[in-house]
Amino acid sequence: MADKKTINGESAQGLQVGDGSTGNGALVYVQAGGAHLPVEIVPAPLATGAAAGATGKIDFSDFNKSVSITAPAGAVDITPLLSGLFGGLGGASLPSPSASSS
Repeated sequence: MADKKTINGESAQGLQVGDGSTGNGALVYVQAGGAHLPVEIVPAPLATGAAAGATGKIDFSDFNKSVSITAPAGAVDITPLLSGLFGGLGGASLPSPSASSS
């Protein structure tokens, strides 16, 4: 396990994923309490003497909040295109955005 820190006012526990010595690892910070949802992902610290690795971070927030999406002007409905792709969907339909994947 990695260190604990506060991210956006929330206590988080870091978990190392992969091998930081090769530049292919990451630290995934999850909520220290509650549902333990991801809060932030950052590149893992590199071992001493390793070549420079990736930089940046990804923050996660606003879980279970409503989202309203509007298609831009001129957007194309891709449903007809999918019917010819790989022989169609065989009568299946695409899941709705609100469908559960559990």
